Order: sequence, then C-alpha cells, then structure tokens
Amino acid sequence: MGADVRRADLDAKTVKRIWSKAMQLSKQEGFRADEWPDLQQELVVHVLEQLPKYDPRRGKREHFLASIISHKATDMARIRRAKQRGHQVEVVSLHEHVTTVGDEQVQIEDMAVEDALQVQRGLSGRVTEEQIHCRVDVLRVEATLTVKQQEICRRLRVSSITEVAAELRMPRATLCDEIRKIRRAFRRAGLDAYL
Repeated sequence: MGADVRRADLDAKTVKRIWSKAMQLSKQEGFRADEWPDLQQELVVHVLEQLPKYDPRRGKREHFLASIISHKATDMARIRRAKQRGHQVEVVSLHEHVTTVGDEQVQIEDMAVEDALQVQRGLSGRVTEEQIHCRVDVLRVEATLTVKQQEICRRLRVSSITEVAAELRMPRATLCDEIRKIRRAFRRAGLDAYL
C-alpha cells in the first residue's frame, strides 16, 4: 500500500487513519483478521475516488478525509452485517397448519393469538418472532414422535419426571429412556438448544 499511497499524495495522517480503521474493522464481528489488507485497500480506493470532491471553502482537508474514511467504514460494517442477517429465514404463512400432539391441526395464526393473550394476561413474557418459530418447530418434531412419546412431552410441560412416571405407571428408568429418544429427535431437528 505504501507505494500506492505515495503516488496518490495522501498525507501520513490519512494513511495512518486508513490503516487504523481497517484494523478496527478486521477485529469486528463478521470480519476476519486476514481481511485487513483488503479492507485497507477498499478504504484507499474510496478515498481516492472521493478526493476530487473536496472543496476547501467547506472545511479542512483533514476533516473531509476523516469523514470519508469513517463513513465508508460504517457502510462496510453495515453491509457485512446485512449479508449475515437472516440468510436462512424460513417464511411461513400465518394460515399454515401444523400438527400438534394428539394429531390436532392448529393454524399458526391461532398460536400467535394465544401467545399474545398469555402476554396480555401477564402469564408469560413478550412473545417474539423467534418464540413463534420455535413453537412451530417443536410441534413439527413432536408430530414425528410416537403417540407414547407425544404423551410424555405433553405431561412434562406441567409435571416433573417423577410425577409423569407415576401418572403413566411407568418405571422412571423406562421414562428416562423415552426422554432420551425424544431428545435425540429434537437434536436431529436442530433444536437441541431448547432441550
């Protein structure tokens, strides 16, 4: 970069500012340390493109260059974050039906309304889009379980393992084996964070 900068007639302070801003960017989330030279080059190119727009009547050259570098770095970070955001988002219609435990068909819209009522009554915290998606995912996994496993899931929502074992007249060891199988199904679906 040194030779290019000398040819471009950028002062040492500007070169240092570009170097520093590229280093800051390379340490931010979404960037890699080995991208530092590329980030530096992109900033230099941008400064060189903007330099002809400098008007001495509007302010000092140093301030103009600092502003250009800062704004470009902010834009680069914003664009990088936007590229990372929601690249695997699944769009689901509110009118889509999902199968619940017991083979009941429920519309996603009804689930959202029910969750909103729970919030309004103070029975749960704020419902987020992620919670709704999680609930849909959980219902889909539960639909793949055996009837016995679905019953265990339903009961475990409100009772302890000991209570469920007593209610189902099942040894705790057998119940724990079933719970392990249920957890395996959730892990396969990528929902292990919610176990």
